[in-house]
Amino acid sequence: MFFKDAIDRMRAQREREERRKRAGKFILGAALGAAAGAAAGLLLAPKSGKETREQIASKTSDAYDTVKSNLDETRQMLSDQKEQITDAARRYVEAVKDIPEAAEEKESESASDESKGKKKK
Repeated sequence: MFFKDAIDRMRAQREREERRKRAGKFILGAALGAAAGAAAGLLLAPKSGKETREQIASKTSDAYDTVKSNLDETRQMLSDQKEQITDAARRYVEAVKDIPEAAEEKESESASDESKGKKKK
């Protein structure tokens, strides 16, 4: 039962990680799409070249800042997830290591219970 619970927890953690990755990709795609749309709008607007270049520079800077912020957030989220997964894997390995010891203890207890039962007779 313990293994099934541990495997289910790891599977759920993996699914959460996948959803977060997809969300990060969506945010990045939305930011890049917004930047491309803004640039296209500026290029097609009836303004002077200087004004258009200034707007493009401004919008590009804003888009860069947004993408950089999203990237920093995604890096932090992935770092946190890496720590969580590493901790979960470490706990799982420790639990698996404890199984033979627990089995030996249980066998010892069973053997001592049997020997106590024989002595009572």
